[in-house]
Amino acid sequence: TVLITGESGTGKELLARFIHANSSRKDNPFVAINCSAIPENLFESELFGHVKGAFTTAIKDRTGRLELADGGTLFLDEVADIPKQMQVKLLRFLQNMEFERIGESITRKVDVRIISATNRKVEKDLSSGELREDFYYRIVGVRFYIPPLRERKEDIETLLQYFISKYGNERKIFIEEETKKLLQDYDWPGNVREFETVVKRLLVFAKDNIIRPEYLPNEIRNFVGKATQVNPQKIDELEKQHIIDVLKIAPTAKEAAKILGISETTLWRKRKLYGL
Repeated sequence: TVLITGESGTGKELLARFIHANSSRKDNPFVAINCSAIPENLFESELFGHVKGAFTTAIKDRTGRLELADGGTLFLDEVADIPKQMQVKLLRFLQNMEFERIGESITRKVDVRIISATNRKVEKDLSSGELREDFYYRIVGVRFYIPPLRERKEDIETLLQYFISKYGNERKIFIEEETKKLLQDYDWPGNVREFETVVKRLLVFAKDNIIRPEYLPNEIRNFVGKATQVNPQKIDELEKQHIIDVLKIAPTAKEAAKILGISETTLWRKRKLYGL
């Protein structure tokens, strides 16, 4: 089992598909399920399937996602949103890869790799009890964390070229430097998903195959990063730190005084003043 964590839009499903595509299961199904989008009363049927007549709306047999993924990979997106009662049933399945469809007493066995993902703080969910510990330890065989795009700005150029190649229909695209700078400076709260959408927009506007800054959305063109909180320092504090820095690199006090532009006597006096 694999657990992938990270903010929304960072590319968790892309990583899951990459793992599948580079495994011995690559020729078998990759089945994705968004756990946060399934009503609680339909969760069991969605995963395990049901037989006709199992409940009021079960008008025919249904094959569950686990069976559809047999031999391949089941991707549980937003796994932390799975109801606790369902976590227990999934835990039982994970122990031996066996389950029963709703309304049926036949035990079925499958061979699937489970890759899970969540954008929630797993440790917090464990502390609150929303995520069962026994279930968590079953799905976290290997854990990957994908940092947000704002923390890996060095990937922006690579992603830009990748999405241009993917959506550009083999056009030769020129990107103006100011456009690149704005893309680098932006915080990307929507991460790679937002970045991909913006690149698609740019390609639509770039009729002459030149991507200009004015094609960017207003929020990117007008973006101002959060100001770094700096505590204002007094002049004597700045002077003290400057002297410390110079003394570290100067071989002698005479050389330090020369770098600082003061006499050796003045340097001696200031060192005494600042306790250096």
